[in-house]
Amino acid sequence: MPSAADFTAVGYFFDAKGNITSSQLLIAVSTTGIPTGSFVVYSLDTTNDGSDFLTGDCPCLGDQPLLGADASGLYLSTNAFGQQSFEGAQLYMLSKSVLARLAASPPIVHIDHLSAALGMEFAFSVQPSFSPPTDPGEAGTEYFVQAMGALRLEQNIAVWALGNTAAIDTDPSQLTLQLAVLPSQVYAVPVSASQKVGSTPLAERAARGEAPGPANEQNLDGNDQRMQQVMFAGGKLWTSVGTALTKPGSPVLDGAAWFVIDVKNPSTGLQAAISSQGYVAGPQHSHLLYPAVGVTASGHATMVFTLAGEDFFPSAAY
Repeated sequence: MPSAADFTAVGYFFDAKGNITSSQLLIAVSTTGIPTGSFVVYSLDTTNDGSDFLTGDCPCLGDQPLLGADASGLYLSTNAFGQQSFEGAQLYMLSKSVLARLAASPPIVHIDHLSAALGMEFAFSVQPSFSPPTDPGEAGTEYFVQAMGALRLEQNIAVWALGNTAAIDTDPSQLTLQLAVLPSQVYAVPVSASQKVGSTPLAERAARGEAPGPANEQNLDGNDQRMQQVMFAGGKLWTSVGTALTKPGSPVLDGAAWFVIDVKNPSTGLQAAISSQGYVAGPQHSHLLYPAVGVTASGHATMVFTLAGEDFFPSAAY
């Protein structure tokens, strides 16, 4: 029976001293045609995620799992963190048909050392793509997009293309991986975001019986330069990233940088170029946090985010 939904979560275990001893990535696949029904949960061991190639400080944590899919596979990206350092982005692939059969032990394909393999400056949060309903995507190809990770103004984004994805079911050694780094508009690490003063920012502290803290403790985390979800429709990748925004005479606030990327079949060499890009800012003295883009098969897009600021409690907006 085809699965109606798939979800992921991180799990880990501690010793008596509070040290991580092992970690796993949990993948839940529904057994019915409705996502509120029962699920089968698979466990993927990520304890040695990253192969300790930087510092040898695993056991590691496969943090911040990201999910995508094409006709052949389910794709997961993690950020492997050791006891002291970042161990690199990881890609995991599972056969969609095997998962749909609810097999007891589905085979897993793991790609490690992304930065070293293709000369990427810093591979992290490599965001897999989904296609909207009725859009077939590109046969045999799964695309990923990532922002750059250095803490400065950035003017590039990266597109990854996993080719020959049908080989997940036959011979995973035939999978290919290509990378293109594209010049883009500028984006920067978001700043801490203010929110309207009142009972809502203080609710959690009050619930614990604590006294209100200083105003800066009421601020919201603006995230970092982490690409949000990616949609692939009509031969284009649609995505966004949170960024600090400003203009002369104005304070630095958080907004969204969005991108539309044309991609072509990587069987003859990956071709990718940004066809449209721009920024979205909120009303005066407000922040837009954690933007995400959704798109229909016909190319109509919507962006959602959290709106907060001097005049707004944190609210869903679009």
